[in-house]
Amino acid sequence: MPTKQERVQVKMDADLKRQTEQVMESLGISQTALITMLYRRVVAEQRIPFSLELTPEESLKNHVTDYVKTIPVTKVNSTQELIEAIEKDEAAQENEEL
Repeated sequence: MPTKQERVQVKMDADLKRQTEQVMESLGISQTALITMLYRRVVAEQRIPFSLELTPEESLKNHVTDYVKTIPVTKVNSTQELIEAIEKDEAAQENEEL
C-alpha cells in the first residue's frame, strides 16, 4: 500500500527561490526531491544536517552592512541642495579639527 503523502508549503524570498531553482535544475534535482532528502537526513541524524553558523565572510559582510546603515545620509533634490550639503559637511569637519 502506498505511503500517504502530504503537501509542504513555505514562503520565502523570491530571489532566493529563483537562485535555488537554478542550482537544483543544474543538478537535476526537483524541489520535492531536495526537501525529501533534507527531511530524511534530519530524521536519520536527529539534528539539522549542516552548520547554521555564519562563515567568517558572511559575518564580516553582516558587520559591514550594519555599520554602513549607521552612516548619516543627506537626501538632496537638486544640485544646489547638494552643494549646500557638501559645504555644510566641510564646515562641520573644519570645526571638528579645531
